[in-house]
Amino acid sequence: FPIECLLVDADDNVITEVSGYGDRTSPGQTIAWELSGSQIEAAINAGAISTECISIASLDGSASSSGSSSGASVEGELTSVGRSGFVTYDSLGETRASVGVEVTNNSDEDLFFTEVTFNVLDSGGAPVATESSYLDVIPAGETVIAGGRVSTDLTDSLPVTVEITVFAEEDSFFETEWAYMEIGPEVEISTDGFRPSVTGTLTNPTDQPVDL
Repeated sequence: FPIECLLVDADDNVITEVSGYGDRTSPGQTIAWELSGSQIEAAINAGAISTECISIASLDGSASSSGSSSGASVEGELTSVGRSGFVTYDSLGETRASVGVEVTNNSDEDLFFTEVTFNVLDSGGAPVATESSYLDVIPAGETVIAGGRVSTDLTDSLPVTVEITVFAEEDSFFETEWAYMEIGPEVEISTDGFRPSVTGTLTNPTDQPVDL
């Protein structure tokens, strides 16, 4: 199940996102987790000092985190984009990007398998890379965190901007039971190891095991 964290600065601006997956968790069990990635150091250099994290787990294991959906897509009406931010960083001599964004479900029904597209534009407005990620569930009326990694080398396209588009469907065959995992109480940006990471704890508040 995914753990998603926004990295934010002192003014509550989103710098980027970091994410990973929690280990199998028994009912009532608390586990430790750690998220890592080159974007964390870049975010710290850009002023990130704290995190906002969320974890929503599928309880029956039927939700998918990859693939494609079918049927008509609805843009903007069912969802809205909130705070967002991105950083660029060096990776093996190439320039990559990491994007973080808040996505809100404006409807009174849960939305499943929502696609979030990140379109990277150069200084002239021409698209140079496009990546997508998928949200297993956005609870009705709630806001969740989405992130994207741009694998295209952006070195020759800097400076860049990022357009974010959300495609959601009212009806989906990916519907599943879900539950919020309890994050915290303490989540830290750690710089003690080989590379910076985000660490914390998570508790399964349900009466059943939660797996990937």
